[in-house]
Amino acid sequence: MKLFNSAEGWSPSSIITCHVIALVIGYSMIWTPSAVIWRDVSSEVFFALNGSLLWQHFWAVFWAALNTKTYDVAGAVLMFLPSLWYVYEGRKSEFQERLARASVAWAGVIVTVFISKQLLPEIDFLSPSLTLQPVALVNDLVPWIDAKWESKNSFPGDHAVAAFSFAGLCFILLDRKTAWISAFFGLLYSLPRLFSGAHWLSDEIVGGGIALFIALGWTTNIPTLNWSRAIWQRIFTLFTKSNSASKG
Repeated sequence: MKLFNSAEGWSPSSIITCHVIALVIGYSMIWTPSAVIWRDVSSEVFFALNGSLLWQHFWAVFWAALNTKTYDVAGAVLMFLPSLWYVYEGRKSEFQERLARASVAWAGVIVTVFISKQLLPEIDFLSPSLTLQPVALVNDLVPWIDAKWESKNSFPGDHAVAAFSFAGLCFILLDRKTAWISAFFGLLYSLPRLFSGAHWLSDEIVGGGIALFIALGWTTNIPTLNWSRAIWQRIFTLFTKSNSASKG
């Protein structure tokens, strides 16, 4: 049984398996032995990354800038740009197929982020910047930049949810080059919160891992690609007819 399929048919067993894996990943946050490991590792990563902000002023400025709302938008755009180029660079005969595939990836990550933000209950989980000491507060180091440095509901990491699920969808639906570039920009999209202390490493990996298996489980194991092809075929047919009528 393939865990992730071609998004051209139904595979209920794969969907169930993906949900089981997502539950196991999530349970690792509350099962005491693994929870302790996550806490210890995440704390060490926080002290290493957050402490590096004290090295040089330009380093603190760099990560402060990447923790702003402006970069939240810019980082998301950068992550999506490779998939837009994937659609654009195709030969005319492949354009519709590439658009159909990219559309499934775009829709999959949008739905996943929506579910994460709107349908899941908020988890009362303080970020390391509110829990651990010592902490280098990025807003104190770079007071002229309004950077995000704390969260009272840090799990899951929203950026990681988007980055993990989108990169995974790109690997399944698009080509490897596009997927690797998207994954790189996804990493840049997720890392800043670890430096500022707004998220634990476990928020990113566990939250992103859950999103990855749920997003890919549903998107690739039901005929989403066939639906996307049919929708775009209908749109292109209507567009062609409209053009023909206007010329006539």
